[in-house]
Amino acid sequence: MRACAAASLEAAEKDLQQIYSKVLSKLTDESHRKALRASQEAWQRYRDAEVRLEGALYEGGTIRPQIELYCRASITRARSEELRRLLAENFDR
Repeated sequence: MRACAAASLEAAEKDLQQIYSKVLSKLTDESHRKALRASQEAWQRYRDAEVRLEGALYEGGTIRPQIELYCRASITRARSEELRRLLAENFDR
C-alpha cells in the first residue's frame, strides 16, 4: 500500500511540474513570473505543514508514512488543478 501511495505521489508531482512549467512559460512579464514563483513557494510551505499535521494525527502508528504520502499527493493534485484553472482562465481563450 505504501508503494501505491508513493507511486500516486510521484505521478501527482510530475503532473504539477508540467503544468507549473507551462504556466511559467506563458508569463512574459518578469513580475508575473516572480509572483508565480512566490506563490509556489508559499504553497510548498502550506503543503508541508498540512502533511505534518495529518501525520501527527497518526504519530507512533505504522500507517503514518502512508497517510502522509496520500495527503501530499492529494494536496499536490489540488495545486495542479488550481494552476490548470489559472491557465485556462488567462491563456487558453
